[in-house]
Amino acid sequence: MKRTIVPTPGAAVVHTHAEADVTNLTADLALKAPLASPAFTGTPTGITKAHVGLGNVDNTSDVNKPISTATQTALDAKLAKPSNPAATSAVTVAANGTVGTSSLSEILASSAPTISPGVVNTTTETAIASLTVTAGQVVAGDMVVLDVTWDVRNNSAGSVNYTYRFKVGAVTIATAGAVALGANANRASAKGRFYVLLPTLSTPRVWGGYEASAQVGSGFGGITTAHSGVLAPATPSVDFASDVTIQLTCQMGTADAAADFRPAGAVITRIRA
Repeated sequence: MKRTIVPTPGAAVVHTHAEADVTNLTADLALKAPLASPAFTGTPTGITKAHVGLGNVDNTSDVNKPISTATQTALDAKLAKPSNPAATSAVTVAANGTVGTSSLSEILASSAPTISPGVVNTTTETAIASLTVTAGQVVAGDMVVLDVTWDVRNNSAGSVNYTYRFKVGAVTIATAGAVALGANANRASAKGRFYVLLPTLSTPRVWGGYEASAQVGSGFGGITTAHSGVLAPATPSVDFASDVTIQLTCQMGTADAAADFRPAGAVITRIRA
């Protein structure tokens, strides 16, 4: 007996389904990112900076980012700023228009004015200024300058003598003895400047001087011309590789209650060529 089998019609090769007819299709599609402006969730892996054209990028924080080579080169050409905010530099202009710095000055030490109290009336040698240049503050070629101010007064009936001594380290460089201030309401404001040049730290060359002028005001007369002095150049055996104290001292000839001297302040400045 012959049988004929009629096949059940199937789906066409190309056909469509409703989205709801495919199991989990909607949920699976929700996990995919669109090609246009994809938004990723989680931590993507396998992507390198070269893949996205950022081969020179790293994850360095702003505070840790190095400066460019060009910036560093420009900074290296600048003059180093001194540690002391009072430092100044002397600017020179060459004939060709080049601007440069010829020297740098910096305050190394200072003493505040001591107008009152600060009256000294004694035959004991007493420092008008005593400041220390500490080891490492100066190098060969530097110059150290001591500027000091003080007052002297004589209200007695006779002349009063003052002896000044300038000292570098333990060495007394010079003594100005019996500097007189005349009698009867004499008063003077004095100032001194002393230089220490350092060709090497162990071969200082010292010179300087001081002067005074009568204070303007009723009842004050002039002072003797001897109340000034010039310090001849000297080469003391002092080594500035260690701490060195620079002093100007005064000693009265008599402890007259009507005469005195008053330290008013001092400063040591380093000048670097």
